[in-house]
Amino acid sequence: PLAALRGEIELALRATRGGDLQRSLASQIEDIDRLTRLIDRVLTLARAESGQIPLTFGAVDLGELAASLVDQLEPVAHARSIDMQCEPVSPVQALGDAGWLERLLLNLLDNAMKFTPEGGRVVVRVCRDGDRARVEVADTGIGMTPDVVAHVFERFYQADLSRSSASDGAGLGLSLVKWIVDRHHGTITVDSRPDHGSTFRVTLPAIQGQHRS
Repeated sequence: PLAALRGEIELALRATRGGDLQRSLASQIEDIDRLTRLIDRVLTLARAESGQIPLTFGAVDLGELAASLVDQLEPVAHARSIDMQCEPVSPVQALGDAGWLERLLLNLLDNAMKFTPEGGRVVVRVCRDGDRARVEVADTGIGMTPDVVAHVFERFYQADLSRSSASDGAGLGLSLVKWIVDRHHGTITVDSRPDHGSTFRVTLPAIQGQHRS
């Protein structure tokens, strides 16, 4: 239904020639796109939690994954005047589903960019910590108060966005991150202070030596 409605509005938009009606139709298309993204996220999380989306575990080089994603997202960060970097790391492997771990890191990076103003910085760090692999996404953004930190992984939870550029969040990205971490027998924590940025820290079981399937 949303796709059909969007198509009808696009046809109407092509038939208009400027003015308030054109701006109104363009705004409606943006609203439909936001609603579509929200529905997709809700369905993905619901299917994941009900076990309809299986995980395929294998050896995942977290440092390589982080560097690749930063390369992909750096132009987006640059367009927002945000410095994004991946600190050099030695190879660190974890046993996990590569696709879901990629989504985990993408969500954390997207979240960091949303709440980091122009001139800010986002840094990804990957390292081994004993028998654990650790991934950190740190930003110099607006930060969070302790009461927000206490609820940040809850589904549909949204803090006050008035101090950030985020406008289409649905409060689902971090709850999905938490689900991915839990399914990988890992942990996730966040350190944050208002006006001093946030650091999300994920730990996963590291592979000792060469993994064999």
